[in-house]
Amino acid sequence: MFSKFIICFFLLTLFEGLLSSSSSSFNFVTSSCKFTFNNNSYDLSALTLTDGSSYRAGYSLLKFDFIFNICGSTSHCNNKYSKRGNSQACSMFPLATQVGDATTEKAEENSNGITLRYTGSDFLCSRSNELVFTCDESTDMRITQAHAHKCKYTVNIKSKFACPFTPTNPLPDPANCTFPGTTLDSYFDLSALMLKNNNSYNTYIGYIERGAYSYYNLFFSICGQIDACQDYKPVTDVKQYQSCQVYPSQNSSIQTGAPLKITSIPNDRGITLVYKASQEYSGCQRYIQLVLTCSRNNSFKIGKAKEISPCGFEIPIDSKYACPIYFSGGSSSDDIPSSSSSQDEGVNCILNNLDTVPYGFDLSPLALANNSVYYQAPFQVVDSAFTDSFTLLFSICGNVSVDQCRHYNQLSGNSTSYQSCQIYDNKYSIQTGTPSLLSFNTSALGLSLTFNSNMYSQSITRQNRINLFCKPNTTFKIISTSIETAPLTYQVNIDSRYACPSQCIFSDDKGEYFDLSPLILPNNSAYIAPFGYLDHGAFISKPLYFSICGQIDVCKQKTSPSKSTTFQSCILGPSTTTQIGSPINLETTLSHNRIVLKYTSDRYPCGSSFYSFNIIQLLCDNSTEFNIVSSYEAILCNYQVDIRTKYACSNKRDNSDNSNSYSSNDSTSQEIDSRCLIEGPEGTNSYYNLTPLALPNQSYYSATFIGHGTHAEDFTIYFSICGKVKICETNFIQLSGNSTSYQSCQSYIHNNLYAVKTGDTNGFSSSIESYGISLEYSSLNNYFSCIRVQIIKLICDSTTDFTILSTAEPSGCVYEIRAKSKYACPIYNSPSSESSISSKSSSSETISSSSSSSEPPIPSCIFQGNGDSYFDLSPLASKNNSYFNVSFHVNNGNDNFNVLLTICGPISTICQQMVEMTGHAIYQSCQLYTGMYAYQTGLPSLVTHTFSKNTITLRYNSNIPFSGCTRQNVLVFTCDPSETIKVMGSSVPQSCVYQVDFNSKYACAKVPSSSSSIDNNTTISVPDVSSESGPILDNCKFRGINGTYFDLSPLKTTTLGSFSVANLEGKGVKGQLFYNPCGQVDACRDVNLIQMTGDADSYQSCHVYQDKYSYQTGIPTRGSYIVSADNKRITLTYNSNVYYAGCTRSNVLIYHCDPNQENKLYKASERDCIFTLEFFSKHACAKSDI
Repeated sequence: MFSKFIICFFLLTLFEGLLSSSSSSFNFVTSSCKFTFNNNSYDLSALTLTDGSSYRAGYSLLKFDFIFNICGSTSHCNNKYSKRGNSQACSMFPLATQVGDATTEKAEENSNGITLRYTGSDFLCSRSNELVFTCDESTDMRITQAHAHKCKYTVNIKSKFACPFTPTNPLPDPANCTFPGTTLDSYFDLSALMLKNNNSYNTYIGYIERGAYSYYNLFFSICGQIDACQDYKPVTDVKQYQSCQVYPSQNSSIQTGAPLKITSIPNDRGITLVYKASQEYSGCQRYIQLVLTCSRNNSFKIGKAKEISPCGFEIPIDSKYACPIYFSGGSSSDDIPSSSSSQDEGVNCILNNLDTVPYGFDLSPLALANNSVYYQAPFQVVDSAFTDSFTLLFSICGNVSVDQCRHYNQLSGNSTSYQSCQIYDNKYSIQTGTPSLLSFNTSALGLSLTFNSNMYSQSITRQNRINLFCKPNTTFKIISTSIETAPLTYQVNIDSRYACPSQCIFSDDKGEYFDLSPLILPNNSAYIAPFGYLDHGAFISKPLYFSICGQIDVCKQKTSPSKSTTFQSCILGPSTTTQIGSPINLETTLSHNRIVLKYTSDRYPCGSSFYSFNIIQLLCDNSTEFNIVSSYEAILCNYQVDIRTKYACSNKRDNSDNSNSYSSNDSTSQEIDSRCLIEGPEGTNSYYNLTPLALPNQSYYSATFIGHGTHAEDFTIYFSICGKVKICETNFIQLSGNSTSYQSCQSYIHNNLYAVKTGDTNGFSSSIESYGISLEYSSLNNYFSCIRVQIIKLICDSTTDFTILSTAEPSGCVYEIRAKSKYACPIYNSPSSESSISSKSSSSETISSSSSSSEPPIPSCIFQGNGDSYFDLSPLASKNNSYFNVSFHVNNGNDNFNVLLTICGPISTICQQMVEMTGHAIYQSCQLYTGMYAYQTGLPSLVTHTFSKNTITLRYNSNIPFSGCTRQNVLVFTCDPSETIKVMGSSVPQSCVYQVDFNSKYACAKVPSSSSSIDNNTTISVPDVSSESGPILDNCKFRGINGTYFDLSPLKTTTLGSFSVANLEGKGVKGQLFYNPCGQVDACRDVNLIQMTGDADSYQSCHVYQDKYSYQTGIPTRGSYIVSADNKRITLTYNSNVYYAGCTRSNVLIYHCDPNQENKLYKASERDCIFTLEFFSKHACAKSDI
């Protein structure tokens, strides 16, 4: 029976929702919530939820929800079936059903407080609700009971606001046209402005339609209704008008305000009355804003009306009645200054955003000298029905406005701030941009400036976009104009030499930066790097033309793939140009005293789906301005240029001043809240350092909040982390009072003039959460019936600096922003001893240690097994910077790379010495391509383990995603009592997972004796002798079979500059091979040799051709060895880390046992880029006396 009732009720409720009105309001306050009975007054306004949210109470045994607001409506009663307006309360089961209309409010005293009654929908039964308030000085508000009986819902509430008081001053009453002032001691009396007999005031707003001027009237009253609107044909079924919009040519009127729908906003210049329409028309609920300004010399003077939003109108009025009256006697003695703005400060004409884009531009030569000078561009719009033509007047940068726009009839409203405007018929102007509302994008090709208007015409705002393209030989030339419709944008395209970058600065999150500005060549000129190849012994030159931080024009001299192609680098052929890199396709890798710029081509010059690349590696050399030391084709179609220059030396940014060339010109420094160094949970030895999220110069982050309900307003929160927000003070009328301690403020998008504080820097608290950290700022004071709270939930994401994910309003006056950031991840080393850590306790203790970027402690190398058993891999931990170098051959040999790894600790700097494709990082392991490009595959601290009886598996995870995956290094150890450690194989069991299999006696589980325990600090020495195969150690000793070993150390040349030479024979490559077993060959880097494979730091061997060119064939750190089965031969293999001219070279040294030979070279040859030397030597005979 109950289920049938529920289904029936659901269908009926749904039917009611489909028939109900769609009226709603952007303002949810429906009454002042102030009541007087005899000598008792009550003020419940602090309990009104002004943002349309709701209180919630449960009723009945099933605890069905009943939601309500107090003296206002709630948008939470709306759903896709029902949008009934003015719902003060509703039951929520099965769908929202109105049980109270906010406009039906009635109040009466009860025995110990006040009761509010509301009536609602008559669907199925007459619904109503009572809010019974009882005086209780101990609480702001507490719901004590809720119940329902025969469609009547009753909520019992205890509150201190239900306690009566006797007012010391008479209460203003809007019904009498008197309104509260900004203080309890003041009010406004506008009753003298009320017109008799429903007469009206009148003004108009002009506009351009289809290229011709037209206008509409606004009829309005102050504190009353008017009849004039009914002299025209109404477009909505309303009976009462406070104001209306009238189109004379159409003989129609549209309600813009209803007499009872009024909100007053007092300010320090007067008072603003906002009336809203009672019905929506054409998807828009109109409202009208009467801005009354105190003026002693005017009884009533109407200024120039304007549109302030797609549905809003504003009428400025000067009046002596807009001056506040004080209960203490008299009124304000002087006129309050009008709000006419002073000259716009404009923007600085050195434009950059170097935190995200490296390029900066100096447009100062394009700035206009004064307000009377401007640029102009004609626009012509041709349509099948009409032709529209106008002239756009505009400026570029500068601290001036285009005053000429003010000399016409300003159809978008009077303004003193024009960056640009449309001019029609030399009579009318419409604002299209203001200097202060500038955003811009920059690239190596130029920049785009977008100026937004803050004035409306025909319900829309406009914007002016100026696209400036780098043309070295052109000072200033307008090349075209165009119009975009969404949003309405008037675009001007300009060629100019000043659109070529003048700054090129790269910075990282550690405070280091590189200023490459001096390396930008003028006039789109090019550097030249020697490239070429050997053809039957002859070197064929094929130079590379390239730029740094710009484009080059020399590549356009011959036929290119497209006339629109731009070039950062190219190779010129006999009749065509091959683009190697595009100036806009740039990736960077920054490390200390080194920066790598990687430019990618637009198309596929290397065949189907294969791009080409120009890789520019700049290395620090304080004594060198600019020197190209090598150029080589590292991989097919990868053209690398190595450059030594003083501009690649890292600079440390000094955040204490603005002396850097790319610092903001605003001298207001950011005040960092020391409490943003926050201590982690007790016992974890961790903390959080949020100070990198502090923006300089009291700048701000911004987040958009979407209004709840059909017509609720969207708004923006401007906020900071660890600092203050200056914009809340300087750019808005502060409705919450003047303040210099804004952490955040709220500004409604439709009328971006006012701001309300949502967070004060003094109202800070924080909490550690499972996802990261939560920051909470209180506004401290009650503004518009509530104390606002700004919550910032920061989610730990080690790959992201700072990204806003979502916004929400979990309850009334609480604004939540969710973001992800690496700074929300705990740090397991303490900050410097000078930094105070914020904690929930009152302790003033300071914690000292290293910087915040340190890697968390490395876990122990002892792992728990079943029961009391454990695995002790400590003897395998890296010592003396040793590591494993394991080859991988995947996809039938089409994908070949190495993985460098350690066990239980960080690898040496070998991975960081490569081109770090996943960014500068800490490594347990890295994937290495062509001996040059490193990808992090594991972080020492991110390790987990699994085990079985005879196997233990370690999984090291990377914390850096790249190319669609986050890599993982899996080490599988199998128990083998006869092996110390031996690599058994490598595999890729799934994408981005790189597995290495080992046999080791340390993978055999142990059980501690009763008198011993696992010691996490256990250390052992690593043997000096390698196993039967593996990496080559510097001591040149190798383990053989059955306890024997080989000692090749006498063959290693240790004298500085010494090495061995072998002449290459046969039909292969001619020349000599310089080599050194277990050592280095400095001669490969001789100044008289051109290093064709790049400027390498170390060589084990190299191929020298014609005593002029050297090619790396092996490096000391990429060596491995193997012993023959008869224990009479040992082979050393060294690999290069450079791919050049189609291959990566190797040097193979084969030593045969011969007791009668010291070291006799038997054969020297080359085949498939492998340079092989064979020897007979007594040192290749195994020894047994280890």
